[in-house]
Amino acid sequence: IGLIIGNIAFILLIYFIWLQILIMDPGVQPKMPVFKLLEDGDDASYRWVHPPEYFMCDAHGYPTWCNTCQSIKVDRSHHSSDLNRCVARMDHYCTFLGTTIGKRNYRLFLQFCFWYLCYFIYIGVSMACFTRSYKIRHGSVNANTIILYVASLGWIILIFALFSSHIYYIFKNRTSIDDMAAKRNRRAKSLNDEFINISHEEKRYVLRVSSMKDEIWNKGFAKNWVEIMGNNMIFWIIPWRSPLKHLGDESSNDYYSIIGDYKEEISESFKKSLVKRIQADDYIST
Repeated sequence: IGLIIGNIAFILLIYFIWLQILIMDPGVQPKMPVFKLLEDGDDASYRWVHPPEYFMCDAHGYPTWCNTCQSIKVDRSHHSSDLNRCVARMDHYCTFLGTTIGKRNYRLFLQFCFWYLCYFIYIGVSMACFTRSYKIRHGSVNANTIILYVASLGWIILIFALFSSHIYYIFKNRTSIDDMAAKRNRRAKSLNDEFINISHEEKRYVLRVSSMKDEIWNKGFAKNWVEIMGNNMIFWIIPWRSPLKHLGDESSNDYYSIIGDYKEEISESFKKSLVKRIQADDYIST
């Protein structure tokens, strides 16, 4: 009876997490107006905001524009064809869960993987208890029990591989999209160059960077973990809502107010390295 109750409890918990993931949007990026990069006077004919201290850009220093959303794509944002909107720090579209995984529901996705893994371990342990008592009573092992062992072991291997890979992504502050792009560029022997526009001493500089080589977003495992899982340790295990509180205000005229908690921050060590490169005249343009 205890094993049956435990099994039902696990199933209800997993469905509860899944329901939250389905209901919650993955982190739809607020629409961002154009950046005022040049001080050419106030033009009331279009809406603009002052650019942030730094942002990823093209070789000419301009941010990426999404024609579908009619918005600037903020750092690490990708357009989701499923939602027809840009998603902040989009990780992937999960066919198993039937939804897109982004910055807002990423913690729930990790918790889903963790508790699903625990569920199949629980199945294996409970079957071990059942098998022993069954063999004592009947003198042999039921074939259905062996099938359950094989199925549980298969799921444990698959989910553990998925869960551990995403723990590694948190360790490096990467996404599945980042990882796939890096592998694709390694196969193609491409430099995978990116560009960043950064403000320094009342000027803006465009520098060539590489997100994999320079580890632009990696702030150390502890900070990376809190960035994803939140500050409250209780909700690292308890699957409830999202750690993001301020989802942005599209009506604001300030970049940071518009983007809210979807803002992406580069590491301090990387920022210092950019300043050193600027001082050494190692940049593309101003």
